Amino acid sequence: MKKYLLLAVALVFLSGILNAQISTPEKRTFNVGAYLGTNVRLVKPFVSADISYKFLTARIMPNFNYNAVGLNAEVIQLSKTFYNLYWNVGVNYGIGTDKNRYDRNPSDPEIISDYTSLQFTTGLRTYFKGNFYSFLLGGISKSKFTTSGFADEDEYLPYIEAGLGFNFWKTYPKLKSEEVEE
Repeated sequence: MKKYLLLAVALVFLSGILNAQISTPEKRTFNVGAYLGTNVRLVKPFVSADISYKFLTARIMPNFNYNAVGLNAEVIQLSKTFYNLYWNVGVNYGIGTDKNRYDRNPSDPEIISDYTSLQFTTGLRTYFKGNFYSFLLGGISKSKFTTSGFADEDEYLPYIEAGLGFNFWKTYPKLKSEEVEE
């Protein structure tokens, strides 16, 4: 037991020394990206435009039956060694339509429900290959459905989102040759 405790203390000490010697590259302050993702609410892919400034990302999601806006924040960098991995929190608000939410006679007209949706998420964001990034988020979604002829409904569901994005400028720009010579 003492042997394992000493080993754990030694590993923590060594990781502290090694992390102190690692300098992370500077991240671009402003970036614009395009994102393709999917989540449990839509079940099909959605696209968005992402505008990043420092640690915040504003998201605009114009889609066929669902339009939304969101804000994500990189809370902490998870490791100095893996400088491109961040813990992320976010909130999204959207409006949309849902067809045939209720059982109906096939000869009756379609029943269309309008809904608003609010998601609170947390998860991981990683940058890779210069311009690419991805999200893996989980959280909770609250939706309110309004349908003519039916009572309003509130729905709470787990929310899971995954996707891949492309930044128009490199996330970690290369150092200029003058900076390398210093």
